[in-house]
Amino acid sequence: MGVHALASFFRREVESDHWAVWKGEASLDAEELQYYSRGVLNPKRSYYERINHSVNLVGWGEQNGTPYWIMKNSWGRQWGENGFARIKRGVDAFKVESYVQVATV
Repeated sequence: MGVHALASFFRREVESDHWAVWKGEASLDAEELQYYSRGVLNPKRSYYERINHSVNLVGWGEQNGTPYWIMKNSWGRQWGENGFARIKRGVDAFKVESYVQVATV
């Protein structure tokens, strides 16, 4: 068993939010995630140039008119919102909307 192939999908190829969540791995710079505790995160800068962490997109929602992705992290339940974070959707925060990866195992 191992990774047999890795495919990258850019937003123009993603037909729906359902697809992005179903395939759901995003790679990003985890610097700002270290300080996350709750709420909808909207990073102030682009984090695409220094990728050092992967997360899973597991859902989406909306709070007070702000759409967000639900992201599952690997840092345990003590981090964020019980191991999860909400990232602002529609603004390509952390580049999770423009760069999604899928591994074939």
